[in-house]
Amino acid sequence: MSMEKKPDKENQILDEALAKIQTLEPSPDLVKRIMADAEETLGPRPFSIFWPFGKIWQPVSVMAAAMVLGVWFGIDAIRVDNADVMNEIAMMLMG
Repeated sequence: MSMEKKPDKENQILDEALAKIQTLEPSPDLVKRIMADAEETLGPRPFSIFWPFGKIWQPVSVMAAAMVLGVWFGIDAIRVDNADVMNEIAMMLMG
């Protein structure tokens, strides 16, 4: 007994119809017009040299948030640990 799946009639008709379709290539003039329109729509992006992936506000926002959190954690760490560290240094120096 063969377990091979045979294509049904609808699949065969669809395959034949798709095989007959010719692919259309866009004309070079159309491609040129589309590309020119895209450049006009996007406009010049002055920061694309630094961030070519889209709008610059996204990476700038992430860097600003990281900087604010880093400064905050750094100041908080100095304020909390400073007393303990000073006490340890005084104990080591004084005996």
